[in-house]
Amino acid sequence: MSKLAMVVDDNDLVRIATSKMLKDIGYEVTEAHSGEAALDSLAAKKLPALVVTDYLMGDVSGSDLAWNIHYRFPAMKILVISGYTEEINLPIGVPILMKPFRGHQLASCLSLMLGA
Repeated sequence: MSKLAMVVDDNDLVRIATSKMLKDIGYEVTEAHSGEAALDSLAAKKLPALVVTDYLMGDVSGSDLAWNIHYRFPAMKILVISGYTEEINLPIGVPILMKPFRGHQLASCLSLMLGA
């Protein structure tokens, strides 16, 4: 399994903190500051095995990003992080990790979703 992950969040502090948590558990991490930037990066670079994305972003929502990835790269794993509890429209099998979270909670979620 590739240990390359992409973190997508329009909040710099959350993106940086999430990236650090992933690095601490052994991932190489790339970052995107928006859903649109993530889509551009996915079209141009080495594909990550995992995308961790915020749900509520200004340009392309985490939901739209998850659906786009689901159709274009069906083997890519997606984790949505959110501080909102309203109904979220995601592809079947895409988990949600509620904010705020700690590194051990992220690691446990990834372990469950990746079967590690």
